[in-house]
Amino acid sequence: MTMEELKIKYAPAIKDLTVGSKEPEDDEGMEAVLWEKGDKVEESKSDGRFMTHEKSEDAQLFDMIRRKDWKALMCRCQAHPHLAYVKFSRNSAMSKGNLVLHEICKHCPPIDVVETFYEANDSAVMIRGYGGYLPLHHACANGASDDVIQYLLSKYPEALSVADENEHMLPLHLICKVGASEDTFMLLLSYYPEAASSKDDFGRLPLDYAKNIRSAGSRDIAIKCLNFAKWLKTSTIYARRKTEKEYESRIRGYEECQAQHLKMIKEVHDEEIAELENAVLAQQKDFSKKLNLLTELQQDLKKKEKEIEKQAASLTKIQVIVDLKKVEVDELSKKLAKANKRVEKMSRKLEDRSSELELATQDIEILNQHSEWLETALGSIRKIANTEAPLVRSLHQREESSREWEQSHSQGVARVPAVKKFETAIPRFGKKHVPADEGAFNKMDDDRSEDCDSELHSVTREGAE
Repeated sequence: MTMEELKIKYAPAIKDLTVGSKEPEDDEGMEAVLWEKGDKVEESKSDGRFMTHEKSEDAQLFDMIRRKDWKALMCRCQAHPHLAYVKFSRNSAMSKGNLVLHEICKHCPPIDVVETFYEANDSAVMIRGYGGYLPLHHACANGASDDVIQYLLSKYPEALSVADENEHMLPLHLICKVGASEDTFMLLLSYYPEAASSKDDFGRLPLDYAKNIRSAGSRDIAIKCLNFAKWLKTSTIYARRKTEKEYESRIRGYEECQAQHLKMIKEVHDEEIAELENAVLAQQKDFSKKLNLLTELQQDLKKKEKEIEKQAASLTKIQVIVDLKKVEVDELSKKLAKANKRVEKMSRKLEDRSSELELATQDIEILNQHSEWLETALGSIRKIANTEAPLVRSLHQREESSREWEQSHSQGVARVPAVKKFETAIPRFGKKHVPADEGAFNKMDDDRSEDCDSELHSVTREGAE
C-alpha cells in the first residue's frame, strides 16, 4: 500500500463515535480526511513500509485505548484504515515508538479489535515498539486472552524467539510473570520449547518467574507446563531423531528404488539405442539414394537453366523490338492526337462560319424588307409630289379673295398682319418629319389642311378688325 493510499483512503462514511467535540457536517458520501484540523501527515519508512507519526489529535486515540472504548476505536479504524500506521511519540514515555496495535495489546483487547487493526496493517505484528517489544510481548506481559495470543502467534510464530532490547526477555518470560491457561502455555512451548531453557539478562529462567506468580492455580499450571517442557524438549529431540532415522531409511529405500529404476531405464535405453542405430543406418541408405537423385536433378536443372538462358536472350531481343514498336505507336498516337485537335479546331471554325452565314442571311432578308418598304414609300412620295396639295389650293383661293377684298376696300391696314401670319405658318409646316408609309402621308396632309384652315380663320378675323 502506497503513502497516497494511506493518506487518502476513500471508504463509506461512518458516524464517527470517537470525536467528542463536533461531528462532521457531511454525514453521507465519501470521506477522505481523518482529522478535523487537517494537519499534514508526516511519513517515515520502517521495514520497507510507510508509517505516520503521531499528531496532536492522536491524543484522543490514546485516550480511547486507555478507556477501552473498543467500539469507537473499531469504527475509527474502519473509517480511516491508515490509523493502524500511526506511531505514538508524545503521550507517554513507555509508548514512544509503539503502533496502535502495541498499545491495544497492553489493555486486554477483544479478538475482533486485534483482527481489525491487523487487517488494516498486517506488518504491525513484526514491528518492534518501545523497548523492542512486539505486540505478542505486550499481550503476554499484560494478561491478554488466549484468543488474542493464539491469533498473534498464528500470524507471526517467529515472535516467540524474539527477545526485547532492555532485559533480553522472550514472550515466555513475560507470560510466566502474570500466568495464563494451560492451553496457552502448551501452545507457546510447542512452537518454541527452547524458550523454557533460555535466560534473560538477569540470569533467570521462565520457571523462576513462574514460581513468583501470586495466584496459586496459575502458578501450578505454569510450573507444571514448564516442567513438562523438559519432557517436551526431550520428546521433540527423540521425535526429531526418529524422524531423521525414518527419513534416512526412506532416503535409502528411495535411492535403491531409483537405482533399480535407473537400471531398468538403462536396459530400455540400450535397446532403444540399438533400434535407433538400425534406423539411422536405414536412413543413411535412403539418404544416399536421395543424394544420387538430387545430383541427377541438379544436372537436369543445369541443362534447363541453359535452355532458359537461351530463351531469355531471345526474349530480350523480342522485348527490344516490342519497345521500338511501342515508341512508333506512341509517336503515331501523338500525331493522331494533333490531327484530332486540328479537326476539332476546323469543326469549330466551320460552326462559327455557319453561324455568321445564318446571321448574314437574316440581315439580307431584313434589308430586302427595308428596300421593299422604301420603294413603296418613294412611290407614295412621287404621287404626292405630282398632285397639288389641298392646302396650296386653299391658299391660292384665299389670296384671290383677299385681292378682291383689297380692291373693294381701299384701306390696306389689315393685309400686313394677315400676310405675315401666313408667311410664318408656311416654314412651320415644312419642318414636319417624313412619315414611313402612304397612310401616314395622308394623315399628315389632313393635319396640315386643318392647321391652315385655323390659321386663315384667325388671319381673316384680324384683317376684319
